[in-house]
Amino acid sequence: PGCVAHHLSINSAVAVLEKVCRQVKVHAFDETTGSGYLRNVAISVERSTRKVQMTLVWNSRPYTETSSVVADGKQVLDALCKALIAAGGKNSGRKRRRGRESKQQPGDEKSGSHSQDKFGLHSLWVH
Repeated sequence: PGCVAHHLSINSAVAVLEKVCRQVKVHAFDETTGSGYLRNVAISVERSTRKVQMTLVWNSRPYTETSSVVADGKQVLDALCKALIAAGGKNSGRKRRRGRESKQQPGDEKSGSHSQDKFGLHSLWVH
């Protein structure tokens, strides 16, 4: 987070993802050992709302009803998704004015009105 080349919504999304990963104990994939769950992350911004689409690439074998070997990974993924959805629903990336939503004006991100704690989730994809 904090990269000046990224849209502020991407920096906010990365900060939230890192925090949630620590909370639910998601470990990054390690190419050498093959351990860890989160292989890659792609984030894009819907500019009109500043909400992000987040795509997670998850490292696991296919889940089955009877498989106990990967049950822990399934539980971790479920916890991660629920936490991201909960965090993303708190802030829509739009300002409310007199009971109506209004889009933020271009350039608002430069004025500091959109701080790092704003995270709006448009959609979450897991592959």
